[in-house]
Order: sequence, then structure tokens, then C-alpha cells
Amino acid sequence: MFSKYVAIVKNIRGIILLDPYTDSSRIIEWLSERFKYRNIGVSKLPISKNPELFSKWLNGRPFIEIYHPIQETFSLVGFLEDILGFENYVCDSIVLSSVYVSPLLVTDVKLFNRILKISIDHIELKVKLKVKDWKLHLRIAAYTILGMYRQCIEDAKELWNLNVDLFKFIKNHSEIVGRDKKRYWRLSRGELPIGVFLAYLDIAGLIVKKQIEKSPVLGVLRKFPIDVVAGLSIVSVINLSLSSIYD
Repeated sequence: MFSKYVAIVKNIRGIILLDPYTDSSRIIEWLSERFKYRNIGVSKLPISKNPELFSKWLNGRPFIEIYHPIQETFSLVGFLEDILGFENYVCDSIVLSSVYVSPLLVTDVKLFNRILKISIDHIELKVKLKVKDWKLHLRIAAYTILGMYRQCIEDAKELWNLNVDLFKFIKNHSEIVGRDKKRYWRLSRGELPIGVFLAYLDIAGLIVKKQIEKSPVLGVLRKFPIDVVAGLSIVSVINLSLSSIYD
């Protein structure tokens, strides 16, 4: 699987997260028309729930099925189901977004709002975006996860240290996101109450908060090989359910 990973990761725009039982053809067509030369990854778990829905869009039109390059990161999915209370295909897509260092593109408003509720921070959209603006800010969202990735992975490794300072961990991630938010200054120049453009989902931070609340989740995490940290970066989550996307 690692050889496939190397081939895919260099030419991927994002990881799509959609409800496999909801018709998302309108937004998929929007994506395929405007991002013709980059693939969009999709987890095999939502595909398995509704193969007919995905058959039209696979093989690079615009989706490509993606895999875990190492088995260890797939083992995180069940653990995150318990932590987050999300369905397995949602957790798998989140982990893969970290593994492929690529933004998570959410088409369903209910799914996005569930993620927003547990996010560490978010970016408000106060201006109308043209197609060129969407393309720009999807690239910026890719820089977001790439720019934070190394530090997030190094921080996550510290969770296997019994003496890790959990409160410092939370503070550091809050500061990382605070600095990154400056990338999106163009989106706040207006006064239009359009909605939330992006959420910062900090899975490792949520695990730490559970531990601080006296839930013994770190003991469970430490039973996994440390290589699972590849799936524990802060993820930039793009809201593609915004109605203004079609204006």
C-alpha cells in the first residue's frame, strides 16, 4: 500500500467526506468542473456503504480511493469512534486527512456542524468567494495542515511519555492555530454573515482533554504503536455545504 500512497499523496487536493446516503452530486460536479487536474481522495468505508453512489465519480473523476499506507493508522479508527462518537467512515476520513496531509472537504451541513462543535477554532466567511478565491483558499487550507503537521506529530509523540504536560499540550496547539488563522485574513474583510468556512479539528487535543477530564484514554492510546501519530495532526476541515458556493 505504501507505493500507492506515494503516488497519490503528491497529486491530491483534499479528502472528501460526505454522507453516503445523501445525494451530493451537485457539489461533486462543482468540484470536478473546477479542479480538473487534481484528484480528491475518498475513504473506502463510505464507498462500501453505497458503491452505486460512488461508481460514477471514482478513478479520478474526481475521486480516487485512498488507503492507509500502514495498518497502524487504520487501527486508530475504532478508538476515535469511542472518543468522538462519530460513525466509522467519518473517523476514517479524519485520520486519512492527517495521514495524507490534506484538507478534509465536507459536503454535508450536518456532518460539518458536528465537526465544528468539537473543533479547536474556526474561520468565519464574511465575503462572497469567486471560483478563483475558492481555489486560492483550498490551497491555503492545504498549507495549513502541511505547515502544522511536523509540530503536531512531534507533540503527539509526547503523549507516550508518562510525564507529558497535558495543559501545555493544549496551550501549544491553541497557539499554533492562532498563528495559522492569519492566513485567512481575506475572508474577514466583509460584513456578510455567510457562515463558517473552515474548522480546525485537533484530534490529539481532544484525546488530551478527555484525559484531563479523568477519562483514561491515554492508557488506551499508548497501547498502539507510536506510528499512529501520523493520523493525529490538526486537520483543516473545509465547509463545502455553504449555499454561497454556487453564487
